Amino acid sequence: MGALTKKQYISVFAAILIVALVYFLPKSSSVQVEEEKVELTNDVDQLELAVVQVLSGKEPPMKGIMKIKELAQNENYKSSATLVLGVFSVMTNQKSKAITRFGEFGSSFSLGERNNAERKIGKVLLKSGNMKEVLSLMQKYKLTSSDDGLSSLLDEIIVEFKNI
Repeated sequence: MGALTKKQYISVFAAILIVALVYFLPKSSSVQVEEEKVELTNDVDQLELAVVQVLSGKEPPMKGIMKIKELAQNENYKSSATLVLGVFSVMTNQKSKAITRFGEFGSSFSLGERNNAERKIGKVLLKSGNMKEVLSLMQKYKLTSSDDGLSSLLDEIIVEFKNI
């Protein structure tokens, strides 16, 4: 075993330097990356876009559903998002989800909030061309409900949708 050559010394020094740099560098980036947040400055448009996204069939419906669930976290539009999630549950024959969502819609919001949400969502459904289908499904769903409170709420929604 002889002495190390100049090249070998440089290689050993470079390896030690790399190990030291890796060890002493910060473990996480010092640059703060802002999480992508939904811009909630125009929630009605965003809600409308998400509803159309679900109904259009051009993109995976769950992408729009997740957007609507995200918008439901905004207090200003929670009632509209909750209502549309209930409507989508009826449209996809998910009765237990519909009961839960309509139950929340009926109990968590005042009559004024519900009427505003019904008008907003009704206009979106009308523009998207899905109003007749939704009304038909909601009426059929109402007939299968044994809960008088739910039936009454569905009547309220149906009447408001028809008045759009």
